[in-house]
Amino acid sequence: MVFAADSDADGALELYASAPDGSGAWKLNGALTPGGAGVSSSFQIAPDGTRVVYAADESGEVGLELHSVEIDGTDRVTLEDGGPVLDFEITALGRVVFVVGHPQSQELDIHASGLKGEGRVQIASKIGFDTSSSLLVGPADGPAVYVAYDEPGLWSSTVYASRIDGSGTTNLNPTYYVSQIIDVQLTADGSRVVYRTIHEDDAGVAEPLHRQDGWHCSPVEPQHAASSTRGPRGVLRLTPDGSAVLYVADPGAEGTTGLYASPIDGGASVKISAPDMTGHVNAVEVSADEAGRLTR
Repeated sequence: MVFAADSDADGALELYASAPDGSGAWKLNGALTPGGAGVSSSFQIAPDGTRVVYAADESGEVGLELHSVEIDGTDRVTLEDGGPVLDFEITALGRVVFVVGHPQSQELDIHASGLKGEGRVQIASKIGFDTSSSLLVGPADGPAVYVAYDEPGLWSSTVYASRIDGSGTTNLNPTYYVSQIIDVQLTADGSRVVYRTIHEDDAGVAEPLHRQDGWHCSPVEPQHAASSTRGPRGVLRLTPDGSAVLYVADPGAEGTTGLYASPIDGGASVKISAPDMTGHVNAVEVSADEAGRLTR
């Protein structure tokens, strides 16, 4: 069991591991910078359970560095200390993918390495990573899917997929209009990316859902799963088998939002929240067996 806690009430989290029976707890992080950011709560445990990867301010120089430590608190190594680490994910095969900022610019790099820093490669360079969007990784060793601004400071953004071995990056966006990506999801098998955009055309502002097949292929015209969703960010979900997209929308611009499901291959959307609901759906989760859905 691994948890983050402010054990001495100084306002900074530290990272601990504990025996399930409560017989003892031990600290995993190194010495923290006094008055610094402490340990980020977004730590991750390696798939084999042997190591923990975490971001923390231990040097006092760049913000959050990235560290890796054995679950028993030994063999702590630093994976990145040359710039602030803004996001990271561990793949199913134990590769760490992480986003590193450049303190003097708005550009960022994405790197991948082993759990102890071995085999490090740069998989994307000098991108305007959208920090409001999460880094996603596919099964096994990839791909890494992320959103980047077309140029630092611009409104428009693009979905990219990069091979974790550093051998190439694919633009997954349609190129016929300028848009902003506001939600991205990757199917469990890594073969499809679904994303929501905001763009303006002759019909006004639209927020269509798109599906992109084959992250490793050349960009293709995506299919539209819905034409105009007008819903809040962060509530795009896929069913575990990848057959349907769940999203929150106000299709009629009536001032209320509902929960909708759309086949991932296109077709009519179906409202699945209560038909007499007069408020808003703000969050969506799907159970692993699809037996039920949680909305609030």
